[in-house]
Amino acid sequence: MIKFEKAVEIASRYHNGQIDLDGKPVLLHPLSVALMGNNETERIVGVLHDIVEDTDCTFADLEKLGVSENVINTLKLLTHTKAQTYDEYLSQIITSNNITALKVKINDLRHNISRNNEDTEQKKRIKEKHKRALEKIENYLT
Repeated sequence: MIKFEKAVEIASRYHNGQIDLDGKPVLLHPLSVALMGNNETERIVGVLHDIVEDTDCTFADLEKLGVSENVINTLKLLTHTKAQTYDEYLSQIITSNNITALKVKINDLRHNISRNNEDTEQKKRIKEKHKRALEKIENYLT
């Protein structure tokens, strides 16, 4: 398995130049999610969780870069495809029983909720969607 530092290098390379809705470097979000992780695997998955969904990086690329099969399988669960509704995507994570995927998704949602300042209708809708998703996951876990 690669080390966290290598995962950060990969995320930095692929997210280079991307800007989020708040005008900040996209990389700050996966780094924040990673730092919320409780162990090395959660931190690695956290920093890589958006890489396939939001860049031209593929799972095959990650494999070539030395990312473990376990991490790649977890990233597959966390990657929302165009073929899925958001509810289908969430259900996929919840029913997987993959604790790392669940914890990283919770961290992802919590960070998204905390950073969204709701100054546009789009940001308000996104924040509400993330709040509902977090509630759905938390209800499942209790």
